[in-house]
Amino acid sequence: MAVFAMHADVPGAALVIAAPGSCFWVAEATSLADDKTQQETGKPLRTIVGCVALEHKSEQQAELRRMSVDANWQRRGIAAQLCRALLAHAKAAGYDEVFLTTSQAQPAARALYECTGWQETESGKVFWNVSFHKYVYGLKAAVVNKKHS
Repeated sequence: MAVFAMHADVPGAALVIAAPGSCFWVAEATSLADDKTQQETGKPLRTIVGCVALEHKSEQQAELRRMSVDANWQRRGIAAQLCRALLAHAKAAGYDEVFLTTSQAQPAARALYECTGWQETESGKVFWNVSFHKYVYGLKAAVVNKKHS
């Protein structure tokens, strides 16, 4: 699996990350399945299995957006790897912190954020009694290398 930064390579990505300083990553799985085209080209089959975006908000702050991993590829550490890539980039770009919001409908995501150093800073109800949770990851003194699988 490879994690790499994408800018204009994914159709529609620019709509999510239009601001300068923003970025988009995908996680890609490769396999050597029996596929006629693959056999002809000699290249492995490549499948996008996850993505995440970093949206610039200010010189000090960015937002984690659109974290998603294909259901068939969940529970393999892909979201954690995407998150580490995003945080390492954000730190190198000079941001002080990254924040995100999620809901009660994503308990696995909340567990991932909590065990990888994110701090819940706010929660409340939005509509239809659905609660939201805001998390912040401080980058000033953070070492972005925690592993979670």
